[in-house]
Amino acid sequence: MYKEPDPHTGFISWFARNPVAANLLMIMIIAVGGLAFVTMTKEAQPRIPPRGINVTIPFPGAAPEEVEQAILIKLEAVLKDVDGIESFDTFANEGSGSASIDVDTGAGYDIEDVMEDVEQAVASMNRLPVEAEKPRVTANRWEQSVLRVQISGDLDERSMKALAEEVRDDLLQIPQVAKATVRGIRPTEISIEIPERQLRRYGLTLSQVSQAVRASSTDLSGGSIESDSGDIRIRAIGQAYDGEDFEQIVLLTRPDGTRVTIGDIAQVKDEFVDMPFYALFNGKPSVSVEVDALGNQSQIEVSAAARQYLVEKQKTLPPGVNVSYWGDISVFIDESVNLMVKNLLIGSVLVFIVLGLFLRLQLAAWVMVGIPVSFLGAGMLMPLPGFDLTVNMMSIFGFFMVLGIVVDDAIIIGESAYTEVEKHGQHIDNVIVGVKRVVIPATFGVLTTIATFMPLIISGGDFAAMQRVIGWVVVFCLIFSIVESKLILPAHLAHIKAKQPGNPVTRGIHRFQDRISSGLKYFVAHQYQPFLKLAIEHRYTTVTTFVAILIIVTGMFMGGIIKFVFSPEFPDKYAMARVELSEGMPEELGVAIAEQLRTTLMQAGKDVQEELGLEESLIGDNNTVLANSRIDAAVEINQPPSGDVDPKLLTDRWRELMGDVAGTKSMRIRSMQRTGGGPALQFSLLGRDSPKVEAAAADLIEHLRGYTGVYEVESSHVSGTRELQLRIKPQAEALGLTQVDLASQVRQAFYGVEAQRVNRDDTEIRVMVRYPKEERTSVGNLENMWFKTPAGGEVPFEQVALMVYDAAPSGIRRQNGERVVVITAEVNTTTTAPGDVMRGVYQNFAAALPDHHPGVKMQLSGASERQNQTLFDFGKNALIALFVIYALMAIPLKSYVQPLIVMSVIPFGLIGALMGHYILDYPVSSVTIMGLIALTGVVVNDGIILVDYVNKAVERGRSRAEAAVEAGGARFRAILLTSTTTFMGLTPMLAETSFQAALMMPMAIALAFGILFATTMTLVLIPCLYIIADDFMAMMGTQHGPSNETFAAQPSSGGGG
Repeated sequence: MYKEPDPHTGFISWFARNPVAANLLMIMIIAVGGLAFVTMTKEAQPRIPPRGINVTIPFPGAAPEEVEQAILIKLEAVLKDVDGIESFDTFANEGSGSASIDVDTGAGYDIEDVMEDVEQAVASMNRLPVEAEKPRVTANRWEQSVLRVQISGDLDERSMKALAEEVRDDLLQIPQVAKATVRGIRPTEISIEIPERQLRRYGLTLSQVSQAVRASSTDLSGGSIESDSGDIRIRAIGQAYDGEDFEQIVLLTRPDGTRVTIGDIAQVKDEFVDMPFYALFNGKPSVSVEVDALGNQSQIEVSAAARQYLVEKQKTLPPGVNVSYWGDISVFIDESVNLMVKNLLIGSVLVFIVLGLFLRLQLAAWVMVGIPVSFLGAGMLMPLPGFDLTVNMMSIFGFFMVLGIVVDDAIIIGESAYTEVEKHGQHIDNVIVGVKRVVIPATFGVLTTIATFMPLIISGGDFAAMQRVIGWVVVFCLIFSIVESKLILPAHLAHIKAKQPGNPVTRGIHRFQDRISSGLKYFVAHQYQPFLKLAIEHRYTTVTTFVAILIIVTGMFMGGIIKFVFSPEFPDKYAMARVELSEGMPEELGVAIAEQLRTTLMQAGKDVQEELGLEESLIGDNNTVLANSRIDAAVEINQPPSGDVDPKLLTDRWRELMGDVAGTKSMRIRSMQRTGGGPALQFSLLGRDSPKVEAAAADLIEHLRGYTGVYEVESSHVSGTRELQLRIKPQAEALGLTQVDLASQVRQAFYGVEAQRVNRDDTEIRVMVRYPKEERTSVGNLENMWFKTPAGGEVPFEQVALMVYDAAPSGIRRQNGERVVVITAEVNTTTTAPGDVMRGVYQNFAAALPDHHPGVKMQLSGASERQNQTLFDFGKNALIALFVIYALMAIPLKSYVQPLIVMSVIPFGLIGALMGHYILDYPVSSVTIMGLIALTGVVVNDGIILVDYVNKAVERGRSRAEAAVEAGGARFRAILLTSTTTFMGLTPMLAETSFQAALMMPMAIALAFGILFATTMTLVLIPCLYIIADDFMAMMGTQHGPSNETFAAQPSSGGGG
């Protein structure tokens, strides 16, 4: 039997009758939360705890295959026994071997502990080549680029480097700056170059010269003299630091006392390393200093301190030399925060307007108070240890997403109290009764919404770590929405005065509200409730219709009409290009390609400007750097005031102008970022037979190029690097020479032998001994080389070695003891869904792989692998969340069946969300999932309120069918308000065109459009399903209470009144 709530007991009654306590609680939350926000760190992106460890073993001069045999195989053997390693890949490149290790932090392993174990394992490696350097083991650390300082002007390279190092050192003296690194400059090297004829003339070898350098260029301690006046330390000083010092080192002393120094037989070059190099900023020679934030540093504070220094530094520089900055992350942070705050304010105003249409302005205002209280309450919890949340794009978006949801609880509470007052008059007891009527379902409704966000919080992976921030912000806001709506709001509602005649403006507002209210009541009584009665009478047809719509929309999604992209692209403020040059390309050709990349960028900017009729070019600050065999170019895109130019127009034209460039291994040009990073498609081909793996990779590349919209198909394996293989002749072995002797002497002559390393001006400089450049630039130089035998004799090359030409890989990648070739590709998501390409590859290529390439297997990697793992984790955690939601609904509804009624409408929420993406031409993505999660919370919340009312009406003696219609009318206004406020709160985001908003647009679409259809589901589908469930219970003989067979002559008008 239904029992009226007691208005004189419980916390709600106490706070309602003690407004001082309620107001003090509200003021405390606002004050503490506001202080927390003021002092909270502001950054671009949330900090993802590092889980990677890198091992690097330099092996100067070694070819990749040599590195693989001498280092990688041994490294893999020791790493496979280290606990806590989830996976690792090893890499062999020219001159070094490395391993990239992922720590299984999800299983509770600490990265620092695992790194210690890795260090011990690496230290246990034995029989490494003599030329290999000491292994370096480092853990990935969180750091964020703050800005890049550009020093440009008419300076020679040495002066430019000196100025850059001066700027770096100055920056590091600033307390706010912890890391500053010089970029885009060649390292310095001391090269002792000795012609072969000089070596033969004096009977020397390069190895002997390097030994002489090590013996003479050193400072040694000689102990100390214990004198009566105190100890005197003894040191032998002889360390050479520059070219002139090394020229004075004695190599030989003749019997007559004359000496032969390095300067007598060699040219000592103290200069930059001889390598292809080109660096321009806005068309002028340049070098950069990158400033990063580490740990808990505020990126805004680091940026401000660096910028202030640069202003003062510019005043000290000569004319024609400029120090400027670009890529300032603080600008992005400020723009993002301002954008979100602006949209939050606009959304809040729209929500208030909607509330003001249906509720008294005082009531609407007090409902709106729930927004700042909930937000500032969340701010109290965000910086607490264990959460360590900051103000960033993700957390701000969490606030934006929950804007319309956080007032739902207050709307339901306020609307119920308002209805009670309308019926029985303005009195504090009526307010408390109205609150208590819905307090249990409303509270459990919020708890179910919290439960829907739990998959975001407990899922693993780097991408989930970004979503986790949103999940926690939403949960914190909802927790404080419960506090505000149950303890603070009733005290304010209890003291709202009855309607007063007021001034003409107030009377006009009241008349307008009365017309809206009367119109709503009329619609409910004469349109909605008769329709609902008809729908219930034909409930199976109604449900079948909804199911048919769901099947059609789902079919559009599965058929590719509504596209799916796991990691959506969003426009960036910068366009970037990276060109990998072929190994051994002449320097002049590399510089020519770098210049071509820069000039085509300028031309692309002009072309787009003319095509669109823009007053100014899109090309802003731009930088182009060639170092070794890679060219990197970046440009800041100057958007016009309208901000509506698609940056892909620039990059597409840039790519078109570049065309296919001979001598390049790969070229990527893009202006779009992708959530999660990495290429759209990434496949790994593994096997122990390298030729088979490479052949399979070639076939996969051709297969991918056959798909429309797939471009920039690239392979990690690049064959064709010319290699000259030397093999020792039998007659050389008779002279005592070995293959090692042969390789060692050639290596010393052409690559050089490292004599020592010198620390100069805080920089480590290598001292190399080798042949002059003119004696190591052709095969003829090798053929004219003489070899030293163990007996001290000399023999020409043709007597000791054979030459065989071959092609060798420029790099080798291994995984689990097998060779790996990684194939990546980008996809034009406007025409093709990456998922469709992925399915096509598995159906048409991978299925036939065992037949065409036995011993080779294919697996997803990179972003594609993360997609599968993220979806698996999310699906697993979603099942847990669904059980929690079921339990939270079963408790207030006191039923095992009724929660299933509410939960059964969750899939129907897809209809509005998917159609919203279709209408606005946005692909469904992983970001959409967040909108669906929020939508699920709203649907379940409204469903609980509706079903709870039906149950109470049945307890009062109504038939179930009549109770369902009455409940729809009584809760129509509350459900309409919760849905409308959620939609209006998201409207500013849907209208936003900025690139910051584009990242989260799929979420806004899913929630905004989904909520529109969800209102119909709640008000029509749930009552029908309730009666259908009752039909089955009647069939099973378990029905209790009045039958649903008949309706009263006239349904209750309910209508929110």
